[in-house]
Amino acid sequence: MMALRSKFAFVHRQLWRDDWYYRASLFLGPAPIVGCLLGFVFWMGIQYATTAAPPNWATPKGADKNWHAAGYLPHPVSPDAPLPAVGADGQFVGYKRGWQFITRAGKVTPDNDIVMDNVPQTAFTIDTASVDMDTIMAKGPPMWLYAALGRGYLVVQNAGVYGLSLLFERDAGQPANCLSRLTLGGRSLVANLNLNLYAKVSVRYDGAQFDMRPGLYHLIWEFTCWHGEHVIGPGRSTLLIAHPGETTLQPADAAEFLRSETNP
Repeated sequence: MMALRSKFAFVHRQLWRDDWYYRASLFLGPAPIVGCLLGFVFWMGIQYATTAAPPNWATPKGADKNWHAAGYLPHPVSPDAPLPAVGADGQFVGYKRGWQFITRAGKVTPDNDIVMDNVPQTAFTIDTASVDMDTIMAKGPPMWLYAALGRGYLVVQNAGVYGLSLLFERDAGQPANCLSRLTLGGRSLVANLNLNLYAKVSVRYDGAQFDMRPGLYHLIWEFTCWHGEHVIGPGRSTLLIAHPGETTLQPADAAEFLRSETNP
């Protein structure tokens, strides 16, 4: 076998030195062409892999469902409705000050989150920019676990950059989990779950800034505290706002929010 390999090597050296056709055939013959084709196919496969859409499990979920926190440039948003006409009493026609709330039954998940049913249990209104667990429990249904969901409109009469967020406060008491959510225009602005609270706490959640024009902006506000399988106090959620030219979020004025009389 070694002798045969040596003969082939000798013939190859002689032909490589004396015959340029032989040298050309090694570069342009069937084997190199097949190698080039295989290399091209491999290269195209790499290109497809780097440009094709990722699988479902690798696709970020909800990236476009949340407003960025404070520190980003203001988000330009359009009003959900124009400013309503003002009646003889100086109030907006078809609206009243405050929020329309409903309560919805909830279920605790294995990771201590709470999932709400879509069926309203009770309904009530508030004319403030703050809601507490005492009010929710007084207006809530005779069941163990539920959350309050409020709908209202932010009244913007002057164009400019506004900031929005929530303040959560709770005095010391029996351990509880508390859920705070705020949604603007169908996108989450605040979504926080505080677990196993027993000491006094006051938290200003990160919000976002919005470049707003005059009009009404729809907000959804959700809040509850619970221990085990039943709601519990104390606890308070307050809307925070920064007006054009202001740099600090402050508790909002109740007059800045309206609820619809015709479409609660």
